[in-house]
Amino acid sequence: SEATKLALYPGEPVIRIRRLRSLEGRRCIAETIVLPAALFDGIQDGEIPNNLYDSYARRFGVTIAGGHETLKAVAASPETAAALGLVPG
Repeated sequence: SEATKLALYPGEPVIRIRRLRSLEGRRCIAETIVLPAALFDGIQDGEIPNNLYDSYARRFGVTIAGGHETLKAVAASPETAAALGLVPG
């Protein structure tokens, strides 16, 4: 489904960036960003900036004119729960 959403052929490589977002100093969101590897090779090298769209433009020459983000609440896996200081589930 990732390949379809990114208009890639099935099996084309992607890069997954996983990061935690905070509000008022408290971790509250576990975020996963999926990018086509062909356009963003090397983005995972070094620190991932907070403003990704600016980084896409400056480092990779890719300007984001629009997008689709999906936010959903799901039961926290043990790994995510630990990162957010929650009980799994």
